[in-house]
Amino acid sequence: MAGIERFLAKRLRLKVNKAKSAVAKPRVRKFLGFSFYRGNEPRRRIAPQALARFKARVRVLTRRTCGRCLAQIVKELSVYLTGWRGYFGSANAVGVACA
Repeated sequence: MAGIERFLAKRLRLKVNKAKSAVAKPRVRKFLGFSFYRGNEPRRRIAPQALARFKARVRVLTRRTCGRCLAQIVKELSVYLTGWRGYFGSANAVGVACA
């Protein structure tokens, strides 16, 4: 890691954020909301942190104390779920929203 950090700093003149940078096995790290695991072949899955943020956001959108009509709640939830499915649709996750 030190050699890579030195190359980035001196040659490319980039700053390395040590809190975010690490060298580890792919199944330990997450990248852009995905984590990786290995079965017969490498596969992508949704990182646990991304899944927790998804569930928290759905709870916020569907809370009953906002004073909104059901049609408005469904419309906002539909927009969020469509975008989320578009981003995480390529992950090998079956029944994630049901868990």
